[in-house]
Amino acid sequence: MTTSQALKTNTRFPDALDRIRAHCERLIEATGVPGFAIAITDRTETLATLEIGPANVDAGTPITPGTLFETGSIDKVITAALLMQLVDEQKLDLRAPVREYLPWFEVGGDRPPITTHHLLTHTAGIFNGMDHSPDAASEAWSLRFTKPAIDPGEEPGYSNLGYKVLGLMLEHLTGKSYQALVRERIFEPLGIRDSHPAITNAMRDQLAVGYVPRLGDRPWQVEHGFVPATWLETGSADGCLAMTSGDLATWLRALLNEGAGPEGAVLTREQFRRMTEAEAGDDESWYGYGIERARDDRQNLIGHDGDMVGYTSAMLGDLMIGVGVVVFCNATEPFLPTPVAEYALEMLQAVVRNADLPPEPEIETGERIPNAESYIGTYGAGDDQVTIFRAGDGLTMEIDGRQVALARLPFSSDPDVMVLKDAELSRFPPRFGRNDAGEIVDCWMGDRWIPGTGYDGPTTFDVPEEWRACPGHYRSHIPWDAGFRVVLRKGQLWRIRYDGVDFPLVPEGDGFRVGGADSPAWLRFTDIADGKALRLVYENGAEFYRFFLP
Repeated sequence: MTTSQALKTNTRFPDALDRIRAHCERLIEATGVPGFAIAITDRTETLATLEIGPANVDAGTPITPGTLFETGSIDKVITAALLMQLVDEQKLDLRAPVREYLPWFEVGGDRPPITTHHLLTHTAGIFNGMDHSPDAASEAWSLRFTKPAIDPGEEPGYSNLGYKVLGLMLEHLTGKSYQALVRERIFEPLGIRDSHPAITNAMRDQLAVGYVPRLGDRPWQVEHGFVPATWLETGSADGCLAMTSGDLATWLRALLNEGAGPEGAVLTREQFRRMTEAEAGDDESWYGYGIERARDDRQNLIGHDGDMVGYTSAMLGDLMIGVGVVVFCNATEPFLPTPVAEYALEMLQAVVRNADLPPEPEIETGERIPNAESYIGTYGAGDDQVTIFRAGDGLTMEIDGRQVALARLPFSSDPDVMVLKDAELSRFPPRFGRNDAGEIVDCWMGDRWIPGTGYDGPTTFDVPEEWRACPGHYRSHIPWDAGFRVVLRKGQLWRIRYDGVDFPLVPEGDGFRVGGADSPAWLRFTDIADGKALRLVYENGAEFYRFFLP
């Protein structure tokens, strides 16, 4: 019996679909995200689609099977597939320097040459990219002004910019646009008719409206709600497709068939095998050529996820039993498609294997704080002191004469990051540090560092005088990275993203490496007026300016 027959004839398949839908409806109720589009496929056909919630909240327009969503980084799988086709056509050697195929490509510094293999596996050691230019070629050109801190191949570091370069290589080698290559070599052979190989104004009316958190300058909380995202057009190979869930399921079906399609193969089995081989990764998963693959008991899983400004997505398939799921959501926070796809795939696996259906995953939005007792106590002394105590089923922090409820950062995997339920204090999530024994010893919020009773290190720190010009709120008009804050804390400058993630600024030359000495991202502070830097410039040319709000 084929997988299609096993699913279609199994009386529990409709029940599995109902449970997947119910889970998504509960997620919408718990988080406020607008909706989901889901498609389920085996190696033969799309077995079901689920459309849940509105494509446009204000208009009340529902998501339909024809609604387009932005795929984001799932596009990288298609970019890698196009390159593998050129390898078989003997137009490309994956181990040759990129400059052999894109002569103007240049990266600053004196590191060894970057190859296509490095870019495909995110091991080139280059900047992730910031989309500070609306054009891929201009952003790739800016790499000549950067100085990577490590050699290519040393360690993985995700780079959207690297895949932009791969798209430019494809265009240079074929003389055709990336969009034409996607349509001619992938979409048309697979019968994909309703999707678009670029995000443009022309197809905007077919696209679900994307949504972002209403308060975009701080970590998302459920009560913040959502607003329509900034609109942008893009055609770069790191993520520029607009697809229906059914069309993306068609692409996943080709992968489940190791590259075979209804009108012939878009990949040979050898090409597919090469794409899924272990290259860069860790103990849990690896990244081959555009495809993520799980290790351990899930080693037969392949896929990729993606996010755009206002959209998130996931594609996940089981090569063993030949079933897969794609999930779209028209909201950026929280990132829900991957856990939804994992739950849906577990449902399908259970149906095919005639096993018990898995329980619904817990929807944890932050109200419950595991091991809450470990955070209780007083931190700091004198005027700079906070106290955390039990209040009902949760925790409360007494800070600056006020009592404010604490919760976990929603959907965060880090239990030591909290949020304060306060309009002003929510900008900086409280973080708790631990010693080698795992005991909580301090707390920090933005530039505020408060040692606890178990802290036994230094409490005063000397810093260069010029660093005092750097702290502040910096903004730009870049849709992907509108801004961040820089603080001076515990003798160290830190860059704090709006999602609350902290990166140390490590001094190097007249600037700083962002995140560590091996980071490819480097920036400097300029235009000092009245003791404050008015501008922050990344090595690649992206500029951020001091902003008036705190």
